Amino acid sequence: VLDTALALQMREAAALIDAGFATLLATIIRRAREERDTIMIGRTHGMHAEPTTMGAKMANWAFEVARSRERITLAATEAATGKISGPVGTYSQISPEIERIALAALGLRADQASTQIVQRDRHAAFVSAIAIAGGTLERIATEMGWMVLVFNFRGAGDSGGNFSLRGWRDDLLAAAAYLRTVEGVHGVWAAGYGTGGSLSISAAALDPEIRGVAAMGSPADFDDWANHPRLLLQHARATGIIRSSSFPENFDEWSKEIREVRAVAAIRSVAPRPALIMHGSEDDTVPVFDARVLADAHGSADLRIIEGGAHQLRHDPRAVAVLLGWLDRQRAAAAAERAS
Repeated sequence: VLDTALALQMREAAALIDAGFATLLATIIRRAREERDTIMIGRTHGMHAEPTTMGAKMANWAFEVARSRERITLAATEAATGKISGPVGTYSQISPEIERIALAALGLRADQASTQIVQRDRHAAFVSAIAIAGGTLERIATEMGWMVLVFNFRGAGDSGGNFSLRGWRDDLLAAAAYLRTVEGVHGVWAAGYGTGGSLSISAAALDPEIRGVAAMGSPADFDDWANHPRLLLQHARATGIIRSSSFPENFDEWSKEIREVRAVAAIRSVAPRPALIMHGSEDDTVPVFDARVLADAHGSADLRIIEGGAHQLRHDPRAVAVLLGWLDRQRAAAAAERAS
């Protein structure tokens, strides 16, 4: 039953991914046609080569995106396999015919030979297809001329220290300051999902050199945490982002930060710098109302609601396509500003 339910979830996920890739592919094809005569330098091994056109480059992206879309569709079709063949797949309590009829009613096919599970090679193929598609999106972002710095906040991953909301905001400020020292970087934009997006807004309010902010699925404030700070502390210890038994030294000060770091207040100081506020319509972690509140507080933010999107927008190609398009417009505007 669990694997049959997983097959249904994967099929629904594949449908969302396919819708996102359809939008992305249509956008790239349209832009390729618009830029078919735009001359640009070709590159090989990072060096200038013969001239090409922007349209030809985008055509390359389009075919690669189309292949990724087809690869995911094929993998999802293969993964649409269930089983109700008993504890070890021997049909000890049910006949293969009943399994076939029941699964057909769900739009699934029966595993030809299952054990206690549906064999995992199907799931591995699906995840691999998504990973390959992610590589495609990363290549497009690189080609668009962006340098990306990804880091772990203090207490997370291999980073030292312990979690505090102000500390995480300061980590982001330090990352922005570091990027500005890197050769070839002409401006810094901050983008984040969930808490990272809220902290990006808060950091940009304090650092006027951050050129713009993109926040996806981000809360307008952390009042839910602030109302239960000891539960948050307990959760932070359980997840390992607070590792020291003596931290925080002052619990009242630590908990006070949670209410003070408020994206909805900070975003007023971000304006008139550009802001992208994106949210999934089906986000069951952060209400979509938070996105509207943030956009209203900014005054001129680009508000995008991803229909059917959940909280983890980083896994939704439609959201990635919107983010890439927004970043491309920021890059073009910054280049025009430098040229003027």
